[in-house]
Amino acid sequence: MTRLRIVQLSDIHLTPSAGEELYGVETGDSLTAAIHSIQRLQPAADLIIVTGDISEDGSLKSYQRFSESMASLNCPVYVLPGNHDLPDNMALAFKETPDIRYRQSANIQGWHLLFLNSQVPGEEFGQLDHSDLEQLREQLKTAGDSPVLVALHHTPGKVCPSSGCQLHNPDALLNILNDAPHVQAVIAGHTHNDSDKTVNGMRVLTCPSTFAYAHHAQPEDNVDHEDFWAAHKLDISRQGYRMTDLDEQGISATEIVWF
Repeated sequence: MTRLRIVQLSDIHLTPSAGEELYGVETGDSLTAAIHSIQRLQPAADLIIVTGDISEDGSLKSYQRFSESMASLNCPVYVLPGNHDLPDNMALAFKETPDIRYRQSANIQGWHLLFLNSQVPGEEFGQLDHSDLEQLREQLKTAGDSPVLVALHHTPGKVCPSSGCQLHNPDALLNILNDAPHVQAVIAGHTHNDSDKTVNGMRVLTCPSTFAYAHHAQPEDNVDHEDFWAAHKLDISRQGYRMTDLDEQGISATEIVWF
């Protein structure tokens, strides 16, 4: 098995047209800055995984804009939906783009990659229903003895007590993954910040947004955690992504790249 370098992008929040700003950020410009940073990586990225919220509004135009921006990267891009995305529009927009792949799994250089949809339409929080979990069991059987990396939008890690930031049935996911001996880690987005935790025996990584970093109030903080702006602060000066190297031992290195 050779080394596999993965770049994880998340929470891009692209708008339909250039020149539109989101909280003072032109998210197309911040994506371009991320792409320029990725192009300078040595060794180069072997693939990119985008863990949701590609779009701010789920529009076809925003996904087409994403495709045009990513065309300069000479590696495959795997995408999954976040709470802001519209899966039907993603499927339509990426149907004819061979380098952008919207699917449930992939086998690359000896690794089995699984892409889960934790979106609950109309809600900020995430959840995996019974059929999702049963499908995951079958995919893990298909992986055989290959090492497995699981990606989804909502983290099963305990990053923020606000209900909108959470996967609402994390134990159901983690119990299945812990029963599969070859699962190495879970990567997720949604929280707009970086974390590296072991949760119920599973390593869980998140990465910052290419749009804006988010600071989350913690349980001990005297705020209303269900009031988003009372419990969260956006920092548009911090934008980044996660770079992770995989080898036959699992994750050999992972770091946040700020740009």
